[in-house]
Amino acid sequence: MILETLLAVFLGLLVNEMCDVSSYLAQQLLRWAARRIPGEGNAERYEEEWLALLEERPGKLLKLAFASWMAICSTFTMRRIYRRREARERGAISAPIRPAESLSPSEFESMAAALVLRDGFATAGVVGGAGDVGIDVIATMPDGRTVGFQCKQYRDPQRRVESAVLHRLADHQIRSGIDELVVITNGSFSTPTRGFAEAHRIHTIDGETFQRWWNGGESLGEILRR
Repeated sequence: MILETLLAVFLGLLVNEMCDVSSYLAQQLLRWAARRIPGEGNAERYEEEWLALLEERPGKLLKLAFASWMAICSTFTMRRIYRRREARERGAISAPIRPAESLSPSEFESMAAALVLRDGFATAGVVGGAGDVGIDVIATMPDGRTVGFQCKQYRDPQRRVESAVLHRLADHQIRSGIDELVVITNGSFSTPTRGFAEAHRIHTIDGETFQRWWNGGESLGEILRR
């Protein structure tokens, strides 16, 4: 009986101690993840943004889970993309990028999510699939606003995104509470479709813009501010 009581007390103290330490571990994990990102000034910028987001997460264990997710899912993806960009800036020869039309829809969505993370969004995850209601990637801006991305990958890069796609997105935004919507395609948009997008504040990224975005000629922030 005494042994069981002591064991229960010990386990309770251990759990309480782990909860107290978890916040510190979460901060250290985010700092470590930020330092792994190449590029001058990137470590400081991401550390500041991620720590601010960490403070918004309720609960000590949730903070640790958030920090772990950022380290695992974000850091290594951004390191790979930044290294490719730096190689181009140095004039080094890098492996050619597969044409977007040769990617599968899921690969296109994953590429979009990686680029969103590269350009400083706090989180980005692929959610496409059955029941996604047109939203393939959801990302969070450093200020907390959410952005939903619809990705339309076509085998024929001359194909245009149908206006019905944007109509469904506009209806979904009202119900979902997503702050901004973006449609990304390796194809193009007709003039009426672009007009509907502008009227409903839906951002459009066509094939040419997507290539500039990938190559680092234009950031997502610059595209969304147009």
